[in-house]
Amino acid sequence: MRRTSPVALTNRQSDRYSRQLIVDKFGGLAQERLLASRVLLASRRPAFEAVLAYLVGAGVGRIDLHASPQEAAFDSIVARMRDLNSDAIVALRADLAAADDMRGEAHLDDQLGETAGSRTRGGAGPHFDLALAIVGDDAALDLARALFDRPHEVARYSATVFARLDFPARIAVFPKPPPCPRCAIGGELLAPVRARGENAGFVATLAALEAIKLLSGFEAAGKPILIEFNGYQSSARPIDSPAIASCACGAIRAPEESR
Repeated sequence: MRRTSPVALTNRQSDRYSRQLIVDKFGGLAQERLLASRVLLASRRPAFEAVLAYLVGAGVGRIDLHASPQEAAFDSIVARMRDLNSDAIVALRADLAAADDMRGEAHLDDQLGETAGSRTRGGAGPHFDLALAIVGDDAALDLARALFDRPHEVARYSATVFARLDFPARIAVFPKPPPCPRCAIGGELLAPVRARGENAGFVATLAALEAIKLLSGFEAAGKPILIEFNGYQSSARPIDSPAIASCACGAIRAPEESR
């Protein structure tokens, strides 16, 4: 899943992440992978703030937030994340559809410090080690749907974690495409949003944890799974549905791993 080579931890970072480094099967290499990773987070407040803090605190190197440009107080949120962990970079990507306009994408890249080497082949824009979608309302669902509309968008993500915070809550984990959230489980992940579950915050945090597990290589990447919740109890089952013929992810060949 990796496209960026991990960089050795500094002494300061070893101290900062000491609680994670002592976790069995985690260690320094897993932390280095987190610091070298890049995540695209699609969500809305208040869900994205808790998830963002979890990712930043864990040491994910860069998080691009795909959110409405009308989200209030974004600058203050970025400042809080910088204070929480200066190793992490948080940036706003208000409209990924601008990727279809290569001049617009180049302008975004200039703003965010992109280089030609960070683009996927074919000039489709920057690559992300993981796309994380947290869907708690219809507006968040629209943001998430935009991530999987076109082949050049789906090709950006080595892996995907997709959380539904309505009832019954679910988290789908896709270590690589296909399938993707658009075509898996008969398209249920992109169905209209129902009433928000009382366990929404709990599920959002677990989705962030699943993202960290994939990014760090804490567990060997396996087949896609669906985690389903009955209140705060969960069960997991494989996602066996293949990509449908009309879905963009069926034509995607996942990038080679370079751990």
